[in-house]
Amino acid sequence: MKSSHIKRNNLRLQKRHRCFYPAKINFRHRLLGDAIIHNISPEGLLLTLSKNNVKPGSIIDVTFESISTLTTLAVPAFVVHSDPEKMGVWLDDEDKILKSLIQTMIDDLF
Repeated sequence: MKSSHIKRNNLRLQKRHRCFYPAKINFRHRLLGDAIIHNISPEGLLLTLSKNNVKPGSIIDVTFESISTLTTLAVPAFVVHSDPEKMGVWLDDEDKILKSLIQTMIDDLF
């Protein structure tokens, strides 16, 4: 994953969209637990989960379902920030299929 998501002048490159999407988090090929996606953008996600022991810099898999396409997505994500209850993750900005699916999910919200 490239780190082209760097904030410029403390501004995000993409708009965040609030949501309440259920998801599952896998870390090192094991289910870490259920999570809720609270905001989504083409750059990444903000998730809450009951037990979080994943450190920034880790790669996790986030699994969720698109409402409109009923497609289950399992996407790798880079943990940017993390505390015991929430984490922010970046998505691979080079994956055009993933970007399209994320945009579909954002469109589903409206």
